[in-house]
Amino acid sequence: MEKLRPVANAQSIEEWKHTQGPVLLHHAIVHKFVQNADLREKLLETGDAILAHTYDRDNIFATGCDREKMLEWAKNNNGQIIKIPTKIDNDTIVYIPLVGEGKNVLGFINMKVRGQVRHFQATKPNITDPIMLVAMQTLQLNGPSKGEGDK
Repeated sequence: MEKLRPVANAQSIEEWKHTQGPVLLHHAIVHKFVQNADLREKLLETGDAILAHTYDRDNIFATGCDREKMLEWAKNNNGQIIKIPTKIDNDTIVYIPLVGEGKNVLGFINMKVRGQVRHFQATKPNITDPIMLVAMQTLQLNGPSKGEGDK
């Protein structure tokens, strides 16, 4: 049997992480939680917790460290304020602070989607799904989510 060749090399993957990656991941994650009510509930049950994707081989989308190192980082940084850009894309990724030893973009995108779902449910409480009212009125993926800054 012939071995499968990798579709993308490491350089292509790194380039993708810094260009289309954040916006496409946000889009995919929104639809993941919109389509699955059980997962959506589990996401909302995390409250205001920091969500961290622990993987020691990725310091962009993950924390760049394993679970034990991440727990140690959390203990050492307990009570610290983490400022995350409202818009997570290739222009703002540089401003995302290190969590553990990585940017944790996947964790922060999940947290952003959690906030968007929470806001949507608070403003549209009578929605009985229909693919969560057409993917939450087709979220603005390139700008602030509806409700951000509206007070």
